[in-house]
Amino acid sequence: MKRSKNAFPKAWDERRVRALAEYYDQQTEDEAVREYETSHDEPSQTVITVPTRLVPVIRSLISLATTRRKQVRQACKAPVKGAVV
Repeated sequence: MKRSKNAFPKAWDERRVRALAEYYDQQTEDEAVREYETSHDEPSQTVITVPTRLVPVIRSLISLATTRRKQVRQACKAPVKGAVV
């Protein structure tokens, strides 16, 4: 049987995954609790509980919003036709 190559998310590779796994393997229980508790203090992020069946829809909405935001940024940087510089 042919062994399939593992697919990693964008910007991830085996080295990064191993480093992350090692970080959590080495973490003490107290460190893990402290990390969990401080993660809720991040003002730019929100944690919510949603029905599992809605997760794919929510991911799609986030992806769509991210893509559109990038498109708007690029359009704002593009030169305007006929504009005098």
